[in-house]
Amino acid sequence: MKQKKIKPKQAKKLIDIFISNREYQAELAGIWGKDIVLGNDIVVGEMRCIQMRQKSESLHQKGILDEIFGVESKIKEWEELDSVTGYYVDNNSYISEIVSLTPNYKCRNVAPTREHCKSMLAFAMLSQICEKLGDECRVNWEDYEQIKYYPVCESGNIFCKDLCSSKQFFAFKTDSVCCEFIERNKGLLKQYFMVDSE
Repeated sequence: MKQKKIKPKQAKKLIDIFISNREYQAELAGIWGKDIVLGNDIVVGEMRCIQMRQKSESLHQKGILDEIFGVESKIKEWEELDSVTGYYVDNNSYISEIVSLTPNYKCRNVAPTREHCKSMLAFAMLSQICEKLGDECRVNWEDYEQIKYYPVCESGNIFCKDLCSSKQFFAFKTDSVCCEFIERNKGLLKQYFMVDSE
């Protein structure tokens, strides 16, 4: 397991972040306490670095930890994005474009491409259709013996498949209802699976 050496100046920042967190008080006082007092480097396992980052309470804290641990993650949280650009469904259900917004609550519905946005719109419309079907769509995911049927897209073809436990959003109690759902809503399903050629 890789370990990170943390210099005394950085250790002080670490203490400032976690001194109010009971879970870390013992660790800071016990394992690292002597080294911190003596001004020595402290050593933290890489897995512990990751756990600490996950439990930190704000993006500011995460940023400090990344600096201390020398972590450069390619995977960001949504709030950490530099900007949000793409497409959204407006109040009239039209797809509109938006350019370079700072991530905030007003742009959480922005998809990166027009195809993604059409998929989101199709998802909402298909959800309404399923809701009106009522009991036909209310499968019991706790019942591993009950067969459920759902639309799947493979190599651009949409057809009905059966399963017992792997949860799917559009699922039906019978093969016949699933097949009819696919037949009557093929256009929307193509948009949903992003195989729409338009």
